Amino acid sequence: MTRPAKQVKWQHYSNNNEAIKRAKKFFTRDLSKAQLIIARVETVSSPRLDTVPGGGSHGNSSEDSMIRAVMARQLLKEIDATLDAMNDEDAEILRLRYFKGWSPVKCSMETYTSERTIYRHEKTALEHWTYIWHGGELLEDNAVLA
Repeated sequence: MTRPAKQVKWQHYSNNNEAIKRAKKFFTRDLSKAQLIIARVETVSSPRLDTVPGGGSHGNSSEDSMIRAVMARQLLKEIDATLDAMNDEDAEILRLRYFKGWSPVKCSMETYTSERTIYRHEKTALEHWTYIWHGGELLEDNAVLA
């Protein structure tokens, strides 16, 4: 039996800075973890049938890995759907910063904007992403997207 995935507990925040901080943590921790899980599963070699299985004591570790990979892929699909619901500029900033792992300097060079503009766009993009991701539950002060 596999353990249920750790659920991220979101709560109502009194200001947008707390929500942005939580969204950054989500992207840097959970997104990168999901990408790593998928990469590990895609590089798994075929099982050897001529030896005793070396899986964990709590079940089939290959099976657990596959389940985690399916859950990670589902998370990535949900994140991608949320990004698709955003305006193109905000979504592109988040894709460059968190999916590709680019620094604000590299983003500014690629988009021909200043580094400060990248930081501003990232902040508003995280606000918008958080609002869309949670259907308006998370941000109390930002009820309508600009």
